[in-house]
Amino acid sequence: MEIKDIINEHQKWLTSNGMEGKQADFEGMDLSEQDFTGINFTKAWMPDVNLQDSILQNAILDGANLREADLSYAVADNCSAVGADFSNGQLNSLSIANSNLEKAIFSYAYASEVNFDGCILTASICENADFSFSSFVRAVLDRANMRSSNFWEAQLNDSSLMATDFSAAQIEGAFLNNCDAFQTKFREAFLDGSTFDEAKLNSADFSDASVEDCSFFDARIENCIGLSIKE
Repeated sequence: MEIKDIINEHQKWLTSNGMEGKQADFEGMDLSEQDFTGINFTKAWMPDVNLQDSILQNAILDGANLREADLSYAVADNCSAVGADFSNGQLNSLSIANSNLEKAIFSYAYASEVNFDGCILTASICENADFSFSSFVRAVLDRANMRSSNFWEAQLNDSSLMATDFSAAQIEGAFLNNCDAFQTKFREAFLDGSTFDEAKLNSADFSDASVEDCSFFDARIENCIGLSIKE
């Protein structure tokens, strides 16, 4: 079946609540360099799909299964992927700015140099993911699970990280200036060389974290656990 036919059948399946059409199944297919602007892929089956260099701007991927999918160099800005599963995916150099990724799953994903600026990642699950050199400027990561993930030299300036769990994460050389990290967990995290200038760190937990050469200029640290800043 042609790609356009699968999409058309999926739209019928969605609009009829499963009474007509057929749920899209793209497993293992090559969808690289395609233009899917605005397409509704809600609950589509897309594991191991190749979406390299594809355009997914304003697309809807809510609840889609994209496990082990390759979205390297794709453009998916302003999309909605609430509850989508990107685990174990190849997302390097993906642009997905200003998208709704609430409760999405990125566990064990390779997501280096990704543009997450302005994204909503509330309650997302991102354990053991590689976000090195990625940008989360003005993103909302409240209550996200980022345990043991890699944020090497990532940009998190002006982001909201309230109650986010960065336990045992690697966050060396990252930029968290003016972020809101109220009640955020940095337990056993590696934060060496990161900057928290003007950050709101009230009630954050830095127990057993490594903070060598970090900058906390004008940061608010009331009731922080395990953090002692030398004047």
